[in-house]
Amino acid sequence: MKQLALWLSLAVLSAVPAHGTVIVTLLPAATSVAVGDGVQLDVVAQFGAEDSVLAWGLDLLLDPALLAVSGTPALGPSWIAFATPDGDGLGGVALSGLTGSHLLASLTLVGLAPGIVQLGLAVTPRDRTEGFALDPSGFASGVVFQGATLEVLPEPAAPALLALAAALAGGLRLWQRARLR
Repeated sequence: MKQLALWLSLAVLSAVPAHGTVIVTLLPAATSVAVGDGVQLDVVAQFGAEDSVLAWGLDLLLDPALLAVSGTPALGPSWIAFATPDGDGLGGVALSGLTGSHLLASLTLVGLAPGIVQLGLAVTPRDRTEGFALDPSGFASGVVFQGATLEVLPEPAAPALLALAAALAGGLRLWQRARLR
């Protein structure tokens, strides 16, 4: 029943003119993680004083060949989770309108393969569960997304094992040559 009320509220809010600007940042802006390890990123939003935010929903943009989200995002203390239709868990509702800076969510990302990933956030056009719903009505008209860069490093043991294998192969060749003389 609560979800139905939320969806109806968001539908009504989306029919009203938009205003306000929100700045959404992924922190840290640059970091690294080894293949198989996890790293935490925070999604932080700065809401203007002219509008207060009641609800939000976002999409995380990443390269699924290099990174995966581990578990469900942990929402910040100001938010109550709601079931997002796309299943990513990046959506929350506040009990009253909020202004200022707020932690939206913390995500754990796991490195799958070496490479550099540009992480971003977005709002899907015409998805009425994404964006920033304002109190008393409307959606924020401007959302500025500040992404992050994440480098997925090879497993720490992999380069060492390759160096050891090369050294053993070289040693074996030297031993064979010495034995043939």
